[in-house]
Amino acid sequence: MEDLGAFLQQAREERNLSIADIADRTKIRQLYLTAIEKGERENLPEEVYLRGFLRSYAKALGIDPEEVIALYDNRGAERIKQFERVSLVDKRRAARQRQRINFLIGAGIIIIVLLAYHYYFR
Repeated sequence: MEDLGAFLQQAREERNLSIADIADRTKIRQLYLTAIEKGERENLPEEVYLRGFLRSYAKALGIDPEEVIALYDNRGAERIKQFERVSLVDKRRAARQRQRINFLIGAGIIIIVLLAYHYYFR
């Protein structure tokens, strides 16, 4: 998001436009425009609104909105891949944990059977 925000900020500055100018053209609050440029995701609204803001911002700058959304989506894809990697590590940990538990249960059953056999036939 920071890279996209820096790209939009640079495009805005090249056109000698202020945040207030973009806010007037797009009817987006300056708070959100600043958050987009700085990549402050915590200060931005839900995904659907953010996509609309990015499209409006791009149109106000004369940039193809689909290009901006594609840049945003690529960043989102990286985040998803990172999440999937973390998720894969968690899955492996859980599988090892299940293997340990199954081993302990099996060992416990064998010990109980051996003890029962020992006491039964003695």
